[in-house]
Amino acid sequence: MVEVIRVHTKLALCAFHCRQGRDGRNKKCDGQCGALHLCRTFLLKSNEACHFGRKGKCMFGHDFFSQHNLHLLRENNLDGLNERELRALFQLPLSRCKTTTPQVCKYYNNDRQKCTNRHCTSLHICSQFILQEQHKNCKKNHSFQDDQVRKTLDLFEIGGKDWRKNEVFEIISRFNGLEQSADGNQEMYSDYSDNESNYSERSSFSNYSGSRQIIRHLDHERSQSTCDGCKSLKQELHALKLEMTQKVMSLERDFALLKSEVQSVKVNKSAQETSAKKCPISGITFN
Repeated sequence: MVEVIRVHTKLALCAFHCRQGRDGRNKKCDGQCGALHLCRTFLLKSNEACHFGRKGKCMFGHDFFSQHNLHLLRENNLDGLNERELRALFQLPLSRCKTTTPQVCKYYNNDRQKCTNRHCTSLHICSQFILQEQHKNCKKNHSFQDDQVRKTLDLFEIGGKDWRKNEVFEIISRFNGLEQSADGNQEMYSDYSDNESNYSERSSFSNYSGSRQIIRHLDHERSQSTCDGCKSLKQELHALKLEMTQKVMSLERDFALLKSEVQSVKVNKSAQETSAKKCPISGITFN
């Protein structure tokens, strides 16, 4: 019996560090992430593959052995490897994390929206295809040979001769959060969210599922769905509306009655003043 041992590392690439802020600079991580602070293109491909790296101006960093990174390499017993060996290690399927795996474009898979980014680095491919399920009458892309998909996979160094096809399917579906839900719909994780410092797949998937449930409920509300939650909410709103209408009508009746009484008092007072006149000299009242 032959036992196969596969080398891999659980050390990840910091997603927060790899995000660009509104000021055009990368976001500053507090250093407690436990992940590498490196340019993704540099990590997976080479220094020359990064356009800014060639000019020495890449904000994400091209130094495996910076103080932050060297500390993590030592913790993971990787400080004895050189740059070429480290790159080969992080390119392996088992060494991948969310930050080093391409995302399935959520806009491409949304029938109500279209991806308008001409330089989109997310995969323009059918999410059902990634799950290797039936996709009858689907007009989306179902091939890794599509130009946009091939360029994106190449950018992440995925799909080369050392990769098996099932590994490509597995890694993309796993780190995109694609999973079959109870109603047959796919759950899709969107890359570069504000919560990417957490590298626990289970936590990421559960957080995302909660968000998806809220979004689905809102979609049902917009389309006048018959879901129980929407029905209950509509019934409560209708009852509240009736109650408020009745209160307003009651207040209007009370106001009209009060207004009538005030007017009556004014008329009576005016009549009394007209019928009873008092002489200013003698003090005698004349009718």
